[in-house]
Amino acid sequence: MYGTDWYDNPAAGLDQGATKQIADAKNKLKGKYTVDAPHIVASLSFGFWVALLGRGGKFDQSESKANYEMTLWRPALRAAFTTEAPLKRRDAHEPLDYLRTLRNRIAHHEPIFERHLEKDHDGILQITGWLSPSSRDWIAHHSRVPALLRQGRHAPTYF
Repeated sequence: MYGTDWYDNPAAGLDQGATKQIADAKNKLKGKYTVDAPHIVASLSFGFWVALLGRGGKFDQSESKANYEMTLWRPALRAAFTTEAPLKRRDAHEPLDYLRTLRNRIAHHEPIFERHLEKDHDGILQITGWLSPSSRDWIAHHSRVPALLRQGRHAPTYF
């Protein structure tokens, strides 16, 4: 929609948070890798991608705000999600943001035992299915998570 260097195209309407993360990614790449689309895209965090499904924040110090619904979701991003009924931006953002929180807890070695892990696993499958039904089926077939969760419920307590 906005070209190979979409992240530099003003028509994409990226907010100041997104443009800062892109600038940071470019700076980290300088002197180590080519500062090009594949390297920039790979350098951006999961949180960056989830935020693109949000409403959009401020452009700068003014009160003007990005409108990701109109600049990103409707013209481009919704086509990436294969669902039976049309998926709303908000309905894509919420479960992905929830998944981002789970991912961050795991990455920072925080406890996740109090979470509803079956629901988390189902959410991963649902989101994956939106993007690639065949990948969702592969994960569902090969995942050991349901068996481990069942085993955990019946494991003896040693404390």
